[in-house]
Amino acid sequence: MKKFVITFLVGLLLAAGFETFFCGTAGEEQAAVEAYRGTPSVENHPEEIDPSSEPEEEPWEPQSVHLLSAGDNLIHASLYEQAAARSEDGGYDFTYLYENVASYLSSADITTINQETVIVPSNSPSTYPLFSSPPELASYVTDLCGVDVLNLANNHCLDQGTDGLGECLSFWGENYPDVLTTGVYQNEADYQTTRLKEVDGITFAFLGMTELTNGLSLASGSEIIID
Repeated sequence: MKKFVITFLVGLLLAAGFETFFCGTAGEEQAAVEAYRGTPSVENHPEEIDPSSEPEEEPWEPQSVHLLSAGDNLIHASLYEQAAARSEDGGYDFTYLYENVASYLSSADITTINQETVIVPSNSPSTYPLFSSPPELASYVTDLCGVDVLNLANNHCLDQGTDGLGECLSFWGENYPDVLTTGVYQNEADYQTTRLKEVDGITFAFLGMTELTNGLSLASGSEIIID
């Protein structure tokens, strides 16, 4: 009888110990699962993922930008000679040439133009077949007409040779730094610099290129690049 009682008590103790061990293991497993999941359940913590607390996205509004392109701005002798005759200070007054279109050109958010003739201050103005325009022309194109971007890559860009083209690039860059020039570049680094202009949150990139240069070529060893 004593043996049976002792055996029965030992059995109860073993059963109690197993139950305690099992419950302890289950509790640890539940804690590990909750730690792994990280976020408490919706049922237990609904306030922590309340959708009403999420910030509302602002409604998208369409943007409109007016882009205008013009050209060729090709200045023959008859044009710069008349500009010289109209000038009161011995220079060139091109007002007459653009006055009827200036307000239209300048009204756009971005105005681009193909500047067909190079401006080389050290050279006298010249006409077909090798054009060169007087420096005064630039202010009428930019200030009066509001041109923002100039394409210089065209079949007349080498009319004054490699040195003339380099001087033309320097002229625009030094005197009109806010006007973008594209199509002709001083060197590889300049070529790799994309011409960008932003208006009302919209960014525009500008490229200029030409197929022909009227049989003329850049001087050997020149760093200038024509696209």
